[in-house]
Amino acid sequence: MRWGEAALLVLPFVLFAAWRVAGTHRVWATRALWTVVTVLVVVAAGGLWLGVTRGQPPGQTYIPAHVQDGRIVGGG
Repeated sequence: MRWGEAALLVLPFVLFAAWRVAGTHRVWATRALWTVVTVLVVVAAGGLWLGVTRGQPPGQTYIPAHVQDGRIVGGG
């Protein structure tokens, strides 16, 4: 599993935990807010990085996976 996908999987749980902590302990509210903002920035930067480094070059045509002679042929 890629790190970006793992971060997107864990993000809702982290946000919920930060919301619960901020709601019950007002002292932690500022720290929780900055933690959430930091996590969102890191996830967005990671998504951008993955999009830039793993994307196809401009002008290239996407070919989806298909079945050929009873076998699945990967796209590209």
